[in-house]
Amino acid sequence: AWADNELSSDNALKDFPKESRNSLASRFGRVAKADGVKGKAPLFDESELLEPLQAMHASLCATGFEDWAEGRLVDTIRRVGAFGLQLAPLDVRQESTRHANAIDALRAYAGVGEAGSYIAMSDDEKVAYLSQELSTNRPLLRRGQLEELVKGDFIPDAVDRDVLATALVVAEAPPNSFGAYVISQATSAADVLAVELLLAEAGAGADRPNCKRIVPLFETLDDLTNGPSSLEKLFASQGYLERVQHKQEIMVGYSDSAKDAGRLAAWWAQYEGQEKM
Repeated sequence: AWADNELSSDNALKDFPKESRNSLASRFGRVAKADGVKGKAPLFDESELLEPLQAMHASLCATGFEDWAEGRLVDTIRRVGAFGLQLAPLDVRQESTRHANAIDALRAYAGVGEAGSYIAMSDDEKVAYLSQELSTNRPLLRRGQLEELVKGDFIPDAVDRDVLATALVVAEAPPNSFGAYVISQATSAADVLAVELLLAEAGAGADRPNCKRIVPLFETLDDLTNGPSSLEKLFASQGYLERVQHKQEIMVGYSDSAKDAGRLAAWWAQYEGQEKM
């Protein structure tokens, strides 16, 4: 409706092909008529909005209406390109031990291991296990079981259940609703792989449109010092670099490391750790 009004509101457009105006208006109809019209779904992917806008721009330019094309229309195209349909993506942040607890609960619920068996593994054992699970197309739980686990009382801690519920929200949300998944108090490569597996179990695999960046946050003095070796182990794990397309975001903690070791020691650890990483 908006497109039709814009294209027919000025006498200067009397020569603009009517079939083109109708076509553009019909493409925008999904947005204009989404409310209360059966079968008209709202737009969730920004490409669905950019495509008709760019088609309108090209059509106006091709028929001699460059002034119209370069006005409010191009401003709208730029806004969609900058902000998408979600305005600003949200980051997810959770502490690393909560992810370990969630993985432990998944294994126990699936009958793969007893409660506490994942927590008891060494870091190398966790990395090996998680890498193996991520390399298969077989989920630990069947469809619908993860939802049952979230709603039931198998996991006594509400925060641990919330970790799994969050993974389901990320998997089901429209594209670009979420940006980074930040892991507070990250200590090892297993912390990153654990989040990867949780998202995969929820249905958000390597090609997920949300939380593409899983970001370890090294905060304590020990974690900053061990950060380079943790990353080496992460990058050496089976298939990881291919899944992230050889791109990795890392965060370092300024306030927590200063509380942990004092400002001067923390500053030096941050400098050395970042250089080595």
